[in-house]
Amino acid sequence: MEALSKSEIAVVSALAIGLSNQAVANQLMISLETVKTHVVNATAKLETQGRTQLVVKAIVYGLID
Repeated sequence: MEALSKSEIAVVSALAIGLSNQAVANQLMISLETVKTHVVNATAKLETQGRTQLVVKAIVYGLID
């Protein structure tokens, strides 16, 4: 498993509390496309399919609270 970047972890943490991509972008002050890129990259790195699996695996691995 490849490590997630700080930005990817921030995005996954925001997804974990139920924020939409647009809400994540607004909260982190980044573009919507950047959020989507971080989600795609984090999903690939953790070898998951979809946002729910991504968040669950990040919690199981202790990457987010």
